[in-house]
Formats: sequence, structure tokens, C-alpha cells
Amino acid sequence: MAMSTTDKLALIKSKAQGYYASRTASQLGYALKLSAVAGGKYDKKIEPVIDFLIDDITANETVTSGAAKDAEKKLEFMSKPAKELSVICVSHAHIDMNWSATCS
Repeated sequence: MAMSTTDKLALIKSKAQGYYASRTASQLGYALKLSAVAGGKYDKKIEPVIDFLIDDITANETVTSGAAKDAEKKLEFMSKPAKELSVICVSHAHIDMNWSATCS
């Protein structure tokens, strides 16, 4: 039975130890989310990168830093679409006057 993309990404994240491997695993997660927002537009280009890292795990039982760096190069096509998005963070706080009065 073939692994789903979600299962493959989970395996990559679990086997990604070290700076480059962890960074690449995070980038893959973001790339998949970005592709989903774009209606799966980048899935066919991301899947070979995921399979490349799965092969590295099969051979080495981990994501090697060399494979992680190679995977990042293979993901460079995502750079422009990733930078086109903005993140807006909005916070909200609620202070319960009854609670703060009992803490005095």
C-alpha cells in the first residue's frame, strides 16, 4: 500500500534531525499548504522532492543534511509564490474585571 503525501511528510518530519533537515521538512509543509491554497497547482512538482527525501530515509534511516540541501534547491521554484503572500496577525485580549479584583 502506497503512503499518502501526508504520511510521507510526517515520516520526513520524524526523521529530520539537525538544522537543514528540520528546515527542509518545514519548507515542505509550507509548500504543500501553499499548493493547497492554489488548488494543488504545485503538487506534481513537490511530490518528487518528497519522494527524494523518502529515498534518503530508506538508505540512511534519517534525512541527511546533503539530501536536505538538495531538496531545498529542488524547491526553489516555490520561492516567488511563497513571497507573494503576507501574514497579518491580529490579537485580542480580554481582561475580566471580576477575576482581577479577586487577585488583589
